[in-house]
Amino acid sequence: LQEAVVGMKGTLTEAVTRLSTVVDDPSLSREVQDARQRCDDNTAEVLKLVLSLKADITSLQKEVSSVSERQETIQTSIKQLLDERRLLVSDLSQAGVISIHTRSKLEGRSNSTTEGVATAPGRSGSGSHSNDSGVALLLERAHQAFTTDHTPSPTPTNQRASDQ
Repeated sequence: LQEAVVGMKGTLTEAVTRLSTVVDDPSLSREVQDARQRCDDNTAEVLKLVLSLKADITSLQKEVSSVSERQETIQTSIKQLLDERRLLVSDLSQAGVISIHTRSKLEGRSNSTTEGVATAPGRSGSGSHSNDSGVALLLERAHQAFTTDHTPSPTPTNQRASDQ
């Protein structure tokens, strides 16, 4: 038993000696200090990135808000234009300038366009080109209906057989 205690005492003394050598080793101390510095640098870099990301997100939120406001303004304008178009079509129909068939077609286009405005502004199912000739004809007929002499223009534009 005494022999085992002496052996353990020798091993413990050797371990304490090695430990004091390791603790006093300047290269290990320098490694620990370098590792701490790298951790501090990495932490500072992560903090900068997080703050930058926060600023970017705030900026994007402002842009999205601005775009949403513009979209609402455009939707309101489109709704007003469509309401004015309905009134104009009604007035032209009542004045006898356009037929009931033409009025139905124009109102059908107006209704399908209104649905497109509610779901996706600027993307009506019929596209912008398909209404151009109808609008031009409608405007020309409106001009004819509300001028004093009621003479047709010399060269009617975009006149279709179904509208006559």
